Amino acid sequence: MKTTKELIIADITAKVEAKLARHEINLSLIDEAKNIIQEITSNIDKVEKAEFLYNSLVDKYDNLRSDFNKARSSSLANSNLLDKNIVTTNSIIAKFKKSSSDLGIDISNIKEYKDLEFYLKSAIVYAKGGKEIGSEITKYIK
Repeated sequence: MKTTKELIIADITAKVEAKLARHEINLSLIDEAKNIIQEITSNIDKVEKAEFLYNSLVDKYDNLRSDFNKARSSSLANSNLLDKNIVTTNSIIAKFKKSSSDLGIDISNIKEYKDLEFYLKSAIVYAKGGKEIGSEITKYIK
């Protein structure tokens, strides 16, 4: 049989052990809380960085889309102007040929005639290229 002193010591020991167990549980919960808060903070930071990157990319995309639209408009407009230049140049070349035939002159040595032929060929190539560029750009701005 235990003495009163032993019973008191046993009771105190049990209470101290119970308090320590609760304290360990509390420390464990505090550690868990700290860990999850740290994880949440880290994930929030990552989401904020992703959001910042997204907003930055949206701005860049909008600017790029605008540049694509400008390039497309310019390419098609100037290609259409070249088409008109081609018609005019063909008309001038026809007049050169008629005049040379009427006058019996060899126009192949006339610098301006040679230049007209060169620029006509260039205009045809660039008019076609401008339309192709406009078509290609359309794929990117849909």
